[in-house]
Amino acid sequence: MRRTAGPRQAPTNLEFVQDTSRLHLVVEDGRDEYVMAEAGAMGENAYLYCAEVGLAWVLRALIDRKAVAEAMQRRPA
Repeated sequence: MRRTAGPRQAPTNLEFVQDTSRLHLVVEDGRDEYVMAEAGAMGENAYLYCAEVGLAWVLRALIDRKAVAEAMQRRPA
């Protein structure tokens, strides 16, 4: 049985950040969908890598965005 790290014990977290102001070639109404599709592809690539090297992987979608932005000194989402 392979043990996995709990939500507060993950050794590494990847944060995919969107900046829609830089998406000049994507119409404004479609930017959210475009960003979600891109984040999904990046998450899938992370999953495939982890699966290949035997690491556990969890996607976290429900996070406190404001707290993360403050902790990383980023603009709020």
